[in-house]
Amino acid sequence: MAAPDYRAAAGWYKLSANAGYGKAANNLSMMYQTGSGVTRSKQMARRWRRKAAENGHVASCKILAAEMYAVGPGGHSIALP
Repeated sequence: MAAPDYRAAAGWYKLSANAGYGKAANNLSMMYQTGSGVTRSKQMARRWRRKAAENGHVASCKILAAEMYAVGPGGHSIALP
């Protein structure tokens, strides 16, 4: 069995995400979050997660909401009770 080609997968996910497929954008977000096939980047992970949410991916909406609650919409830490 051949090893997974994460770099190629990232390219295909990007094409699909740009065509409006929320699940592909979410998968690409996870790849940026972990550095699988791409350079690890929190900013890119958030960008693709937002695109996934905009395209109806429910799990991405929940993750973005949790991040905004914990960190704040502008990326600044907020004090939580």
